[in-house]
Amino acid sequence: IHDVGKKFVENLNKLGVETVYREDLHLPHNSGAYTRSQVTASSLLDSGVDAIFDLHRDSTKRSEYLTTVNGEKMSSVRMVVGASSKNYEENKKFAYTIKAYADEVYPGFIKDIYIGKGNYNQQLTTRAMLFEMGCENIEKELVLKSAECLAKTLDVVLYGSDDASKLALSDADLSSDTGENSVITGIANKSVTASSDVNSNTTLIIVLSIVGVVLLTL
Repeated sequence: IHDVGKKFVENLNKLGVETVYREDLHLPHNSGAYTRSQVTASSLLDSGVDAIFDLHRDSTKRSEYLTTVNGEKMSSVRMVVGASSKNYEENKKFAYTIKAYADEVYPGFIKDIYIGKGNYNQQLTTRAMLFEMGCENIEKELVLKSAECLAKTLDVVLYGSDDASKLALSDADLSSDTGENSVITGIANKSVTASSDVNSNTTLIIVLSIVGVVLLTL
């Protein structure tokens, strides 16, 4: 999962998305791990970021995550929304927005949206999401491939057709029946120079954790 997190950040950086990337351990592996990680996440949120993401590895059989996206075999991704969070409704809407775009551009990529009992630090912001990046029984190479689709999806969902990178938008068909390009409205505000081909002033927090094995943030 360390390698998956690094690949995710690498793909975001290729899109011009600036990331805050940390690897602070929040041991031991018990129910208090999220409380300890909340301190780290809260301190980073104070810098005015656009979103916070928590990457996990699921524990299930390989077939549950094995998928093919646009002809390429990779791992699917499950989203988890915390029902105990005060931002439950907003984060659930965020999850459905991500899934709707991914279903259109990368069909088969998003496995599903799971409603969990906890809050998963999603009480800290309305744009927080937990991603299950495959499982322990699927090949790491397939999960690394899915990190690219996830980065491109989040770039477009957050920043829309005006501000997302051309690289991310190249996978989307924005043409309409009228011959004009469709407009995707991003859910985060960002300022970029008019001549820039990629995002330049975007900041995200990437929170990476492995529940039940080790809990850390990136």
